[in-house]
Amino acid sequence: MKIGAVLPKKPLSDDLVELKFKFSIIKMPTEDTEDSDFPYPDELFFVNFGETGKFTSKFVYQSRFTVLRDGDGLNFNGYAPDFARKSNIIKTKDGGKRFELNTEYSVKLLLSKYRVYIDVDNGFAKTSYGNSRDEITDVAFYSRKGVEVTLSEIELKGFELPNIEIDGVLKYFIDNGLITNYRDYHLAHDGVYFDRISIEQNLDCTTRNSGAYQSGVAVDVYTNAREMSLQFLVSDIPCETWECQFGFYVNGKRILKDIFIVEKDKSYTETFKIDENCPKYNRITIFFPYSVSMALQKITATKNAEFKPANKNGWMYFYGDSITEGSECFNPSSVYVTQVCMAYNYNCLDQAISGRSFNAYNVKGGYFHQPSYVFIANGTNHFCAGMGEKEKVFDDLEKNMRIVLNLAKKEFPSAKIIALLPIWRSDESGINFSLSETVEKMKEIYAEYPEVSVIDCHSFVPFDDSYFSSSELAIHPNSKGHDEYAKNLLNALEKVIGKPEKRDDQLLAEQAFTN
Repeated sequence: MKIGAVLPKKPLSDDLVELKFKFSIIKMPTEDTEDSDFPYPDELFFVNFGETGKFTSKFVYQSRFTVLRDGDGLNFNGYAPDFARKSNIIKTKDGGKRFELNTEYSVKLLLSKYRVYIDVDNGFAKTSYGNSRDEITDVAFYSRKGVEVTLSEIELKGFELPNIEIDGVLKYFIDNGLITNYRDYHLAHDGVYFDRISIEQNLDCTTRNSGAYQSGVAVDVYTNAREMSLQFLVSDIPCETWECQFGFYVNGKRILKDIFIVEKDKSYTETFKIDENCPKYNRITIFFPYSVSMALQKITATKNAEFKPANKNGWMYFYGDSITEGSECFNPSSVYVTQVCMAYNYNCLDQAISGRSFNAYNVKGGYFHQPSYVFIANGTNHFCAGMGEKEKVFDDLEKNMRIVLNLAKKEFPSAKIIALLPIWRSDESGINFSLSETVEKMKEIYAEYPEVSVIDCHSFVPFDDSYFSSSELAIHPNSKGHDEYAKNLLNALEKVIGKPEKRDDQLLAEQAFTN
């Protein structure tokens, strides 16, 4: 039931939109009750925003702040990417998760263009989560049938982004191109976010809230530093805790970094040391963790160290789904996108979006670089275990493939387009049709675009669930699976774009400073 609303005189398009209110849950049913406004049985109260071109405030699956039942107490939550909705449970000041009935709480929601920040009782509890927004048209408050809520002091306003100071070394790295593989970046009070997809893409993804916003982003430098450290805040992960790992290369050679466990809304520092046997100048490449959204706060390095951006041959862009996004592959050095770009010495922009298939927003928004190569690796989500009606699914597949291919040709006229057909998955026999039938339909459509090179990747990861993150449903390759995928794909790419040139990264680093 709708119990309150705010309708501004005109839509708020400011950099920041702030909603303040006070509320108290004073009564809730002893048992869960049916209510069409509430998709989950433990939800008691939520706040929704209406947005121009995105959602109305009636769209119940995208609430910005939610109160959940926790026995005879309460949990507070923001929109979460996991079906259990537990990765964004707001913690109390002492680290607990329980809030009480018959207690008034003051809530502040701050919506930037990129994220939603939640503050309870002026810092008593706070969190944030990634979610792009458009203009705010209205706000609505809902309470579940049988739930009594007091609601007061509602205030909605917009204002411009204040000046934000960032760490001087971090700013130097950004200004001098020492961080790469992102589309744009934005400053926030909790750090710097490097965005690999545009706001336009994010808005059209509608329900996107992912822990993979920085997939593929890398520090890539020639330097005489013997040690570097990155300080960062973990802002989104798929679960309450997550395994985190950085990719680390010295002169193009992988150096294994340990996996460590991270929690949402906590800061960490990861240090990268250069072996004492390495020469004075080296190429250092650090890939950010996959499936972890992070706000980079500070970079430190050996005193008086020098840095120059590593020389690259150009840009490669990758479009795809969760497999290309690197979901559930903890080692960034293993993800096939990383390996292809390291082998060919290209900057890479990973535009893959988990859970999605061919769609018009795949190629959308302005780009700062024209790529030499564009990889399109969609298809497995259009198959979706063959659950749909075959004719309808295939008609939709054809329509959207043509949209993506035509947009890619228009947006990147000089690029070589390479289509990667889906890898094996354990449920590929399907319900109403198979993955192989889906792939044959894709081949028919790709055949009408002779300028597109098509690589059949079905056998590139062994048909063995030990190469995947789950033995129950093998879809996402783990680190071992991505290593196999990359090895076989690189062999196939030799016939399409040639064999990677041999290079001496250490020599190139030395020449960068001595020539």
